[in-house]
Amino acid sequence: MDLKTQLQALFEKYESDIGAYAWMYETDRWAELIFCLLNQYNQRNTDSTRMAVSTLQYLGLLESEKLAVLEIPCNEDVVIVTYVLRKHGFSEEDIQRAVKLLAQVAKMIQKDYEGKIQRYLRHHGQVIRDELVNAFSGESLTTEQLRYAISHWLQNVLSLPVSLEHQAVIEFCNRNGVTLEDLMWASDELNLNTALVDDLLELDQSNNPRR
Repeated sequence: MDLKTQLQALFEKYESDIGAYAWMYETDRWAELIFCLLNQYNQRNTDSTRMAVSTLQYLGLLESEKLAVLEIPCNEDVVIVTYVLRKHGFSEEDIQRAVKLLAQVAKMIQKDYEGKIQRYLRHHGQVIRDELVNAFSGESLTTEQLRYAISHWLQNVLSLPVSLEHQAVIEFCNRNGVTLEDLMWASDELNLNTALVDDLLELDQSNNPRR
């Protein structure tokens, strides 16, 4: 069973047992970025902008690979995006500017982060973690303890997709012969929050201690 299948199965198994997360699905975090960008064109009607984003997300048009090609001539999706924005109060000038902006943002995320905004956030979250571990290092906590504590803080305060790398995560990776990067890649493909994946593996370990 591949990693994605295992994670999906664990999510379905423990979905009713897990708590609330600021961003359970990374697609919602991406949609929030799109909302914040589009809202600059329509600040007098924030609710309408949010409805437009919800509609585009429901139609599957917020996927970065689709947004990245909006400016290509004869792209049928741009007709739908334009229609949705127009119906939610965007002017023709703002629609043109918005389409250009969305394509630009999506191209960057596609090019540098394989279309996953969480990979951008994880990259910078790891930089912050490593800088603080180095700055706070001393005799009071081991490097491993500091790394865990700061990762925990980044999850709790900023909802950054940085793994705690706790024992359950390590054992899961060892059992499957994969790296932490492989695990993060699989969770990104499912668009599952990293904190959620950490908790799923810890919950599964506690329910299957001898495995």
